[in-house]
Amino acid sequence: MNMELSRVESLLKTYFEGNTSLTEEKELQLYFSSPNIDVHLVKYQPIFTFLAGAKEVQFTKQVSEFKNAKRKTGVSKFIIYAVSIAASVIVSVGLGNYFFFESKSLKNAEDLGTFEDPRAALAATQKALSLLSSNLNVGINNVQQIDEYQKTKDKIFKRTSSKNEEL
Repeated sequence: MNMELSRVESLLKTYFEGNTSLTEEKELQLYFSSPNIDVHLVKYQPIFTFLAGAKEVQFTKQVSEFKNAKRKTGVSKFIIYAVSIAASVIVSVGLGNYFFFESKSLKNAEDLGTFEDPRAALAATQKALSLLSSNLNVGINNVQQIDEYQKTKDKIFKRTSSKNEEL
């Protein structure tokens, strides 16, 4: 069967848009199974030859697991209901505990950070700043040690690089 080139191109366009009928797809399969395929359409040949071969493949194994399977209605429905009720109870108890303890922690959070006596507030602030300062000084000392290490390393590598240049 020798189709016109414009007809084949039109059918390919509608095929890739998903708008072809079964008879039009059969026409394309016949065209691509013939030896007279245009050169620029050869790249589509594997698609249609595969489709023709795929129709002949059949599943021959028997699935025995589902053949003798019986539906258990009473016991399985009871299990499903019991599990769903247990899950809803667990979720309800969890949400209740969360909101109960969350409201207590919010009440306690409102009491934090307030002082009646300005001297006590000043003493607490100085204590907090002193703790922050001591931890910051420890960090600065570590950075100074790293800086000293870096300087020593640079001196050593400058000496070795200058000796290598002399050689």
